[in-house]
Amino acid sequence: MYLICADGKPMARTGIYKSDVRKARDVLLAEGKHPSIDAIRVILGNTGSKTTIHRYLRELEDEDGGAGSGKLVVSEVIQDLVVRLAERLHAESLAEVELLRAHQQALVVEHEATVARLQVEAVQRQQALDGCRADLKAQEDRLNVLTDQYQQSQAALLASRQQSQVLQERLEERQQFIQSLEEKHQHARSALEHYRESVKVQREQELRRHDQQLQQAQMEIRTINQTLIVKQSELTNTYQDLAKLDAELALHKQQLSLAMQDQDQALIMRRAQQQRIDRLESMIESLNQQLRQATFDQSRLWSALQTAHRPAEVAEPLPDVLTLDLFQ
Repeated sequence: MYLICADGKPMARTGIYKSDVRKARDVLLAEGKHPSIDAIRVILGNTGSKTTIHRYLRELEDEDGGAGSGKLVVSEVIQDLVVRLAERLHAESLAEVELLRAHQQALVVEHEATVARLQVEAVQRQQALDGCRADLKAQEDRLNVLTDQYQQSQAALLASRQQSQVLQERLEERQQFIQSLEEKHQHARSALEHYRESVKVQREQELRRHDQQLQQAQMEIRTINQTLIVKQSELTNTYQDLAKLDAELALHKQQLSLAMQDQDQALIMRRAQQQRIDRLESMIESLNQQLRQATFDQSRLWSALQTAHRPAEVAEPLPDVLTLDLFQ
């Protein structure tokens, strides 16, 4: 016999008998179906091993085909013991299979968990790798920017050095020019001092001579004439000195104009030179006045001499030397 489940399907039981196999075979034959091992096992509620069912089918076939021949009848107790042993072995094998299946399922679950964990780690590492690549790209971009800035800085530094060198050369040239101006200014100052001393000495000499001429005017006409000739020669030399001073003055003015165009820092020097030039011009004007006064005095002395020694006839004309225009 076999049990039926609530859903209408046969329920599995612990063991089967030969009689059970016979009944299941008869049912299949009555339904016109082939009594295969799987069909019989389904009718028996999926119980019994295929080996046992196959053995029972062979025995049933032998029994059906061997009528009239003597066969040994196996004891039902022995057959039941064999069947039970077979069922027990089958149950133990099923339990071991289930245990192996559970262990395999646990391994599968563990493997799936490991795979999932590895997949998560792979995603995280991929994200970290992507972040590292992005950081590397940003660092490369920044490096390129810094490289460009460094090259621009080097170019600007090179240009600044070149410009500094050019400015240094100009400064040296300007310093040399200023030094040259200072030397020329010192030379002009020395010449001016020498001129002042010579004018002072000459003025003193002229004053002494003028006094002597006034005292001896009526006593020695010849001496006065010689003195007048000497005076005229001195006036000529003085005029030449004045011409030289005018040339030097023009040269100083030209140097001053060039210095004003080239060097702003020489303003104080130019002012001092201008003041010295003004003093020179003032001194030249004073010398011109003194020359005019000396010429007037000479004319007056000459007239006095002519008046003192003039006979009834017409007085002698002035010497040609005194008719020179000293101020043209």
